[in-house]
Amino acid sequence: MVCDHSSNADNGRVRRFLTFLLVVGQIGAARAAGLDDANAGLIAAQRGEYDEAIHLFSAALASGDLSPGNTIIAHHNRGNTYQDKGDYARAIAEYNVAIRLNPAYSEAYFSRGRARFSLGDYASAVTDFATSVKLDPTDPYAVIWLHLAHHKAGSSTSDELSRNSARFDLARWPGSVVNLYLGKVTPQQTRAQSASGDARTQRDQTCEASFYIGEYELLRMNRGAAKSLFEEAARNCSYTSDELAGAHAELARLF
Repeated sequence: MVCDHSSNADNGRVRRFLTFLLVVGQIGAARAAGLDDANAGLIAAQRGEYDEAIHLFSAALASGDLSPGNTIIAHHNRGNTYQDKGDYARAIAEYNVAIRLNPAYSEAYFSRGRARFSLGDYASAVTDFATSVKLDPTDPYAVIWLHLAHHKAGSSTSDELSRNSARFDLARWPGSVVNLYLGKVTPQQTRAQSASGDARTQRDQTCEASFYIGEYELLRMNRGAAKSLFEEAARNCSYTSDELAGAHAELARLF
């Protein structure tokens, strides 16, 4: 399975750690070990066992068993794990490899943009998020992070957010986050929309609402409200979510 952007509501849950492709005709008994390690790395990362995940992704890459596509995914996933640990330099190095191997790989630009965002290198983050949006204009999260990076870099424009989000169904999550930044809904209304869907979807969306409303408050210099919301995201978001990593970075940098 690859990252599927066909549904706005699904992007946040699947984008962080891409699953590995079973390449028909490639995997035999002698070549399965690398893919097994890669998939075990995914499981470890989802449990928050970051050091074990990095070890397993490294073993998968060293095995020589992975297809070219899975090699790119392994570098991307190892980068995400480093980013979750707060090691942004190593994360960026992994994304650089993934981009070198596939210059059209939108996920790696998005992930590198988040690492640069966490480092406070907002101008470079803008460039990465803009590239991600150009390569995959169907991804609402890249559009949201591009808007945030523009704001932090002092180059924000609501017109760009409005243009980039015109193709989305803003009645579906994370449409309310976009509308919040466009000034069309309140934080309370965004909270209300996050409570839609099944139990798992609600957990994910509630996590995201905490983080993105926290960024909304931070942009308005409401540091106390932002701190509470980032702490809420840090408590409730899953180990491999963009929003957990983002909340930890904001709390470490600002508070």
